[in-house]
Amino acid sequence: MKQILAVVLTTMILSVTANAQRREYPASDFPTAPTTGGFQWNKTFVGGSLGLGFGSGTFNLITNPEIGYSLAEWVDVGMVFNIGYFSQRIDYLTGNGGTYSEKYRTFQYGGGGFVRVYPFNPIFLTIQPEVNWLSTTITATNTPNSIKQTNRSTSFIAGVGYSQRVVGQSSFYTLIGVDLGNDRNSPYKTYTNANIPIVRAGFNVYLGGGAKQ
Repeated sequence: MKQILAVVLTTMILSVTANAQRREYPASDFPTAPTTGGFQWNKTFVGGSLGLGFGSGTFNLITNPEIGYSLAEWVDVGMVFNIGYFSQRIDYLTGNGGTYSEKYRTFQYGGGGFVRVYPFNPIFLTIQPEVNWLSTTITATNTPNSIKQTNRSTSFIAGVGYSQRVVGQSSFYTLIGVDLGNDRNSPYKTYTNANIPIVRAGFNVYLGGGAKQ
């Protein structure tokens, strides 16, 4: 999986270079693009996504408000905020042939940035570094006590998505990705440091009333 996503990231970099050097878009592709350049509110979008992660004995639900800016017809950048819940169950064998389980329940919050490159519609590639703070409660079936701990984690999400995106217009998107980092505290990893697939669906709305003809 990491080798596949490494290829995805390489493709993203090559796509950015190729688009920057060869692709040209008429001014009408951008809503009211002034010749003076500079920041334009109608290239700014807000939105968010709902994320779902799952695996053997694991569950992850997260919401991601975001704000971004379309630098060009083929690339967006922005900031994302995370609020989520993560649970995991681990089963152990005892010396006498019995079993017991540990349950991890984690509340997370944090944020990061993202880059989305659209090499061709409707497919986009994305990278999203994140920093998250986690509050975890650990309980075991063989003891009435619980343990609480707090941690900080870093993640580097890479993925592929689908969106019928037009600069200046509202749109929906879906994406699937994995955390390419090695932080064992990541909410996108199991206790064995295996990746939990990240599936997200979201929307974006441009400010400034959308495209003007």
